[in-house]
Amino acid sequence: MKDITQVVKNGNLTAKERALVYINAEIEKDKTGKEVLTAEDIKAIKNPKAFINDSYIDTYNNHIETWRAVIVLGIDAQILFSKATLVFQGLLVTASFIAKSTVYSLKLEEFVKNIESSDETIKEKADVYFELSYRFIDDLKPFTVVNGKNKSSSKSKLKVIELSESSKKAVYIQREYFIAFYEALLTYQDILKKVSKALDTDVCYKVNEYIKALKENAKNYNKIIDMVLVDYHTDKNAHDEKLQVQDKTFKTREDVYLDLEDLKVNQKVFEENIGYFEQFLGKGFWEGN
Repeated sequence: MKDITQVVKNGNLTAKERALVYINAEIEKDKTGKEVLTAEDIKAIKNPKAFINDSYIDTYNNHIETWRAVIVLGIDAQILFSKATLVFQGLLVTASFIAKSTVYSLKLEEFVKNIESSDETIKEKADVYFELSYRFIDDLKPFTVVNGKNKSSSKSKLKVIELSESSKKAVYIQREYFIAFYEALLTYQDILKKVSKALDTDVCYKVNEYIKALKENAKNYNKIIDMVLVDYHTDKNAHDEKLQVQDKTFKTREDVYLDLEDLKVNQKVFEENIGYFEQFLGKGFWEGN
């Protein structure tokens, strides 16, 4: 961005090129936090003598308005990213609690099968798993403990703890919200890629960063689910990538996984937002891009 004033003054710039001098300077400022244009630069860009006719003026203004529409969509994208991040934090906590509680419950269930003939050591281990399961459930509402509240009875202690339907739904609802926010961002990315091609400059860099961050979050979340649930099956030699975990909380691992790879552009979100850019770049400008 050197000698912008001279470039604008001496160059025989088209309306689009003139607008891009300003737009690219704003992008650089957004990325680095440093002011690129001086007051003299802005004066040179907006020099009335350069705007030779109505067509030139319209083209310049349309590109500047497109940039402003990019800023507005960028704010929406930032809000979506913040919401997705917040939901993810809740999902991470909820799923981790439920998964760990499930593991302890399943281990407890194994002890229950042979409890009548078990020695005191086995019974003591069963009591430990009951306490761990109870604590995990009790720390996360809304949960209900079935057949396990009466601690005076050894048999009631050893009955399997089950989670309420509402607790199971907590994970699924948070997961669906996360996916919906991610899908909307994916659509914004698609729109801004098309706008970038029309402007001949990248205006999609921030949304790309948001999506990259959410993908990383989902990857780490899936690792946690694997570590917790697969650990229960380690002794059964069933901890391969295709393992289908069957338990009382998660029907299969895919029910709680955050699989973002096959998600596509949300057509409704696309149609709701592409019109803002069509009024400046022309209807259907994005077709073929």
